[in-house]
Parts: sequence; C-alpha cells; structure tokens
Amino acid sequence: MSTIIRLAEERDFDRIMDVEKAAYEKYLQAPIDVFEFRYHIHPEGFWVADLDGEVFGYSTCMRMWIDPKFPPKTREDAIGYFSASDGKMHGLGLHHNPEGNTLYGMSTAVHPEYTRRGVGTQLIRASQRFVIDNDMDFRLAGLRMAGYDSHCKRTVDMSAEEYIKLRDYTRDGQPYEGWQRLFARNGFEVLGVEENYYPEDIASRGYGLLMLWQNKRES
Repeated sequence: MSTIIRLAEERDFDRIMDVEKAAYEKYLQAPIDVFEFRYHIHPEGFWVADLDGEVFGYSTCMRMWIDPKFPPKTREDAIGYFSASDGKMHGLGLHHNPEGNTLYGMSTAVHPEYTRRGVGTQLIRASQRFVIDNDMDFRLAGLRMAGYDSHCKRTVDMSAEEYIKLRDYTRDGQPYEGWQRLFARNGFEVLGVEENYYPEDIASRGYGLLMLWQNKRES
C-alpha cells in the first residue's frame, strides 16, 4: 500500500504523540495539548502521513502575514509561545491569521522507522498545494540546524552562516544540513540565519534557518 497524506483528525493525536517522542529529543518534544490547540486553530493546515491506517508522520502549519524582506527574527515572534501542560513554553500558533499571505510550518516529524522514503517531501508538497489552492504568496519554514553543533565539534568551529554554505558532494553538492537539504530539494531558498530562533535547541546552538518558497502564479 502507498502512503496517503491526509488532514489530521482528533483520533490521530495518540499516534502523533508516538511520532513526536520517537523523532525528537525529550527537551524538544511538545505535549499533546499543543497539537490539540494547533488543530483547533487551523485544522486545514494539519496533515498526517498514513500507511494502512497507521499514522507515522505529521506537519502542522498556520497562516500569517509577512514581508519576506522583514521575516520574523525568532520562532516566538512567528507563531506565539505559551506555557503548555509540561510547564514549558511552546509555539501554539497564537499568531494565526486566517487571511494571511504566508503558510508557516510550526513543526514536522516522521517516525525514524519511516525516514528516507520521501515522506517529508510529501508533507511539504501538501503545504505547497495549500498555498497554491488558496492563492497565497509564500510558504515559510523556520528550520532547525540539527547538525550544526555536532559538525563543529567533529571538525572545526564555524559560524552558522558558514555552516549553511557547506555542501555534501556525495549528494551532488546539495546542502550538508539535512533540514536545509530537504527543503531546498522542494524549491525553497535561504532567507537567512537567525540567532536565538530556537534558544532551547542545543543541536542547533539556538540558531534557526529561514527558507522561503514563493507561489509563482501563472500569468
């Protein structure tokens, strides 16, 4: 059977939490009430990857207004943080604007047992299709730089700006950073690097990478 990308339903939350716990380190995991809140503010922007009734990936998005020349400086600025049931601050999507010109990805995860099967690309393309179908301008991604800290420790220390310029020539010169590579393959371009975008993210040293996809409407 093939993977189906469909809109999430409330019955999917338990499995979404299984994916969240398997995909992310404990300090980065969001509790279930965060996903419930995101679902209720924008169910049309919450997709899951389903294989024979088993959910093994998800993507949550919200709408916002942006000028790409002045993108949000932090994830908190982008989506709004609030204290959740675990006592930590999480991005709930408080800044969701149903008339926004941009779809912003709040979080995406695929269960490790199902990675490298193109599921991340399928989820991204579902969000791009939403932008097109709703005559919006952009799809914005605020990405982790999950390999940054380990690469610096393994090789040589470098700036975040230098890190995103690294290329993997075993992959035809594609970006070295995994998240960057995934989104670049799907037509996203780098807007810039922001310090303290993910202040809690040790692996990214707190940095976030902003990438933008533009809806190039047919004339």
